[in-house]
Amino acid sequence: MATIHLWGVDGSPSLISPESIALFWLVNTFEIECTVVFSNNAHLSPREELPLYLGEDGSAAYEYQEIVELLLARELSLEERSLLCWAAERCGELSDYQLYINRKNYEQYTRRVFSQLLPWPLWYNSPVQGRERARRRCGVGAAPAPAAAPARDAEKELAQHSKTLQVTQEQRARDEKALADVAAEMEYTAALDRALQPWIAARGELGELGPAELLLGAHLYVQQQLPDGARVTTHLRAHYPALCDGLLRACVERALALRATAVAVRAPTSAEAPSVPRALYRYVASSWTT
Repeated sequence: MATIHLWGVDGSPSLISPESIALFWLVNTFEIECTVVFSNNAHLSPREELPLYLGEDGSAAYEYQEIVELLLARELSLEERSLLCWAAERCGELSDYQLYINRKNYEQYTRRVFSQLLPWPLWYNSPVQGRERARRRCGVGAAPAPAAAPARDAEKELAQHSKTLQVTQEQRARDEKALADVAAEMEYTAALDRALQPWIAARGELGELGPAELLLGAHLYVQQQLPDGARVTTHLRAHYPALCDGLLRACVERALALRATAVAVRAPTSAEAPSVPRALYRYVASSWTT
């Protein structure tokens, strides 16, 4: 029986990994006999990423498409592969943005959930590293430091002696953050439209749950379930009502359904679970080889 390592806790996949959600939905939808382990240990894979597929014969697979084909025991069609690639790239960027770059989601969910998934201090570094990867992937730089102009320095000096000026500075900083958030949200919704419109033209908005639909649905499910997800749901409801009532509703029903009897879920062994000593060993070993 094949084993799949995913991100998750308490027997359910975590929002931190849309691919883990999609694969968990897949094996339950198609009642595929397998064992699911929510190990949260990306170091089990040479790519240091989950999901990870391990076959009974010792084979391994790391790419979502390859894992799907092994689980379904068939090759995907050219159309299915194209749609999978589209969902992984376009919707993957959007999920990374919402998980790691959206300030509200990052502070209220992403940064906190790793403490449930990993031991300390691994849970501290993982969201920081994920945020840097997301910034590179989405083409978003780190927040620029304020310019050290003489006028700004003079304001700071005066602020120490003027409570009114200090309040004004704090309000201006909040306004600048709010404007940046609004601009980023507008760019996100535009990117969401660019991702969904070609998909709908090619595949439609109905509730058929194939491998590509499950991946797309998992990404949109994650983006809606996060603390700032109401904005995403409002946009989808306003502009894609048929998609919400078709594919996305079917995905939500899949998420709420009971686990298939063919799918076994077990806890990770001590060798499979994340470990600080092993992580430290890998870090030291990689430092010596680079």
